[in-house]
Amino acid sequence: PGHRPGFLPNFLSDQGVNVIISGGVGGGAIEIFEEKGIEVVTGARGSADDAANSYLK
Repeated sequence: PGHRPGFLPNFLSDQGVNVIISGGVGGGAIEIFEEKGIEVVTGARGSADDAANSYLK
């Protein structure tokens, strides 16, 4: 979709996503995700499986 502010938070919210795990996210994006009720976890490293398992512990 390119870079359209608000697109991804709206799309993910519509899909029922309530947590995203990322290496880093800008402050403005975090605000938009949180407004949609999506928890933002930053600082993830390694594989997606490792990041998800770390979050779940």
